[in-house]
Amino acid sequence: MNKSPSIFRKDIIGWSLYDFANTIYSMNILSLYFKRWVVEDLGRDGLYYDLAYAGSMLLVALLMPALGALSDHSQKKKLFLFLFTITCCLGIGLIPLIPAGLVVAAMMLFAFATFCYEGGMVFYNALLYSVSSGNEARYVSGFGVAVGYAGSIIGMILVLPAVTGGLFGLDLPWFDAGGKIAAFIPSGILFFLFALPLFIWVRERKELSKGDKINFRRSYTEVWEGIKDTRKYPGVLRFLIADYFFEDAVATVILNIGIFSSLVIGFSDSDMTIFLIISTISAMIGSMIIGKVSRKIRLKKAMAAIIVGWLVVLLLFIFT
Repeated sequence: MNKSPSIFRKDIIGWSLYDFANTIYSMNILSLYFKRWVVEDLGRDGLYYDLAYAGSMLLVALLMPALGALSDHSQKKKLFLFLFTITCCLGIGLIPLIPAGLVVAAMMLFAFATFCYEGGMVFYNALLYSVSSGNEARYVSGFGVAVGYAGSIIGMILVLPAVTGGLFGLDLPWFDAGGKIAAFIPSGILFFLFALPLFIWVRERKELSKGDKINFRRSYTEVWEGIKDTRKYPGVLRFLIADYFFEDAVATVILNIGIFSSLVIGFSDSDMTIFLIISTISAMIGSMIIGKVSRKIRLKKAMAAIIVGWLVVLLLFIFT
């Protein structure tokens, strides 16, 4: 039996804190406040948000495979992750400074920030194998997810005073005192601050020989060759297709839980924060349990149980 790595190692803590950091963006911006700001505060159709998010995901689909290949060959995952992180934080933090009424400009900036947030995940996930290996990586990954959920709780708590009472008394174009947009600047700052330990404490593992380089065009060729090679490994292509639909369903829930809780259930900002804190604590516990269990059972079996759980809970929401 493999011995679990110490989660108190500095590099593992640094790697996990990035999950803590980016989940603040995921919870506060993607789930809780941005779409509600567009629909409830600006009075615009939710399609504005949906198109902006879809556009950012299209950029991810087009560019990330090639950038990932470039990163692997250049051994600069930390550099790419840092650039995507700081750009995301700046992007979301600049939205409150845009002159009021320029909704399309705000949506474009949101799309760009979200592209950087999602793009950074490619390099963050790859860095897992710089702090762990083999089955141990499953345990560390579960710990990172649990720390990430803690980040979403603390992030919600820290920005709630700004939402309910204004952002440090600043007079910004979109609001006078408080409001959902007041969460944007604090969320960007918290994201960046809690991401810093990864860049300081994690040493990127060198796997390829020095000087092994690849150009941008070659990287796309490599991705295409990788797709064609899936024919040599039965089941890989089916897995990728199945994962696409699963991830799409999860993303749909994450992106709409805030607007659903507000418009359908009728929660206030404070009510919603409490509701999400309770659900997030259960997710923290679950991620730690799954991280340990997955070291002893087949991953497909564990994933199937998780998907069944999602289906049951979402169906129960209909009758609530």
